[in-house]
Amino acid sequence: MGSDHDLSTGMKIVKYLLFIFNFIFWAGGVTVLGVGIWLKIEYDSFLEIADTEWANAANILIAAGCLITLLGFLGCIGACCESRIALLIFAVLLCLTFIVEIVAGILAAVYRDKVEDTLTESLEKTIKEYNTSDPVRKAWDTIQEKFSCCGVNGTSDWNMYGMSIPDSCCKTMSGSTCTVYYAIGCKPEFQKFIEDNLIAVAGIGIALALIQIMGIIFACCLASALKS
Repeated sequence: MGSDHDLSTGMKIVKYLLFIFNFIFWAGGVTVLGVGIWLKIEYDSFLEIADTEWANAANILIAAGCLITLLGFLGCIGACCESRIALLIFAVLLCLTFIVEIVAGILAAVYRDKVEDTLTESLEKTIKEYNTSDPVRKAWDTIQEKFSCCGVNGTSDWNMYGMSIPDSCCKTMSGSTCTVYYAIGCKPEFQKFIEDNLIAVAGIGIALALIQIMGIIFACCLASALKS
């Protein structure tokens, strides 16, 4: 293992830049982990009527947050201790993570184009289960109250399936009777919510990918300057 005085001035700068990069990367991992946990807790009921890809979003963010946090920690150790092995392992894992992120980004872009079709299918399927499944009922009530909407395309959906319009569709109450129901259906509102979140996730992914490229370069440069 080398020591700081064995490195050239340029490599010392790279070492400190790599440490700073990894600290930021580690903090980013903690943030992503926190967002995943928050999404899991805050919007868990939504997942009951969302399709499989969207339902797994929170779990993917939690896993990604854990991985990024561990990688950032490993990179910090490699930079501080000037461990060539740790730096090389860090660079390889970072490359693999980068590739996975690129693939995930492509899949997210493809999925975004299919949001409307898959969401319509999920909503039409689960609305029929409103009276038979407590999780589905909770999910529908949460969505209708949050987005001020009713049914898939409107209040007529409930009558179509032989069900009374739920209280969560009510906009104005007069005593215990609903006098005005939300006029719009939930599909456009929920679709916009999903698409906006996909754009945000894609933006975060691109930012992390650019940072990772810098980290790979710094790690490889520093590793090559250290004695084995």
